[in-house]
Amino acid sequence: MSTFPLTTVTLQGGVDAALALIPSGAGVGQILAEGERNLVIGRPSNLRRWAAGHLGRARPVKPVPGKLPPRPPTDLTPIAVAIAYVKTTSPFGQRLAFERLMARYVPLSKRRDLKRPAYLRLDPDQRFPRLVIQPTPGGGHVFGPFRDTRAATRARDALYKRFRIRPCDLGFKPAPDLPDGLAADIARALEGSAEVAEIPPWVRRADGRSLVVERGGEGLEVYPIVGGGVIEEAAVAVPLDDLEPSIDALAWTCVAEARDDTPWLNAWRHGKRSGVEIPIAPGETPAAIAARIREVVG
Repeated sequence: MSTFPLTTVTLQGGVDAALALIPSGAGVGQILAEGERNLVIGRPSNLRRWAAGHLGRARPVKPVPGKLPPRPPTDLTPIAVAIAYVKTTSPFGQRLAFERLMARYVPLSKRRDLKRPAYLRLDPDQRFPRLVIQPTPGGGHVFGPFRDTRAATRARDALYKRFRIRPCDLGFKPAPDLPDGLAADIARALEGSAEVAEIPPWVRRADGRSLVVERGGEGLEVYPIVGGGVIEEAAVAVPLDDLEPSIDALAWTCVAEARDDTPWLNAWRHGKRSGVEIPIAPGETPAAIAARIREVVG
């Protein structure tokens, strides 16, 4: 389950014969034209029914009196040559496989369904600690991700109000130890130690670690996330009573090219989901992490 190789079924023997080879479970599907050109990608709950709906085999829709006639069924058979698919065992695994496939064909700039995230950079060396909004996680003392710039702005303003920080220096000097203390308090708030409604629970240091855990068809599925990238090569499926060894053996280094999954992860976080994300504190032991997972998933 840690990688998502696609199985390809050609249409040379006919659409019906090809559809008979497509599983009926959830997964990610793709219709291909000559030269492996992408026609459509989807993440349906039923792969066979989804493929049939794009190849002229959808059930006809009955007309409703007084309304416009239904659209004719989609039929890509004149240009389609193959169906590619991968079965998945959990909703998060399905979303991850879908995003990996979409990234090959559709750049983020063309994705209208995803928002660009925003981050807050803490400048502790200023006369008063400053929070600067930026679009990337680069630099030191950076926290996030926030859904977008507006969300980061709301969090910044809430922190200024909570810690009584002026947005400008004015003409006086604070006590020598005040900036360090305020910066530490703000950092702790951004890392979840203080409840601030405008700071989502997943906001941490931008280079931090977390785990997405979700019940799937192969047990409890665990996906490591580092610095905004999901390491699907290190994902594991384990029984709930055998978590510690698997957590201890997790690989936190991405063996594939570096990725930034933050835009679609933010969409997942704000949407309806069955899994949960658990931030990992620096130095937290596998036993402590496993205990928190059991507490969350039951």
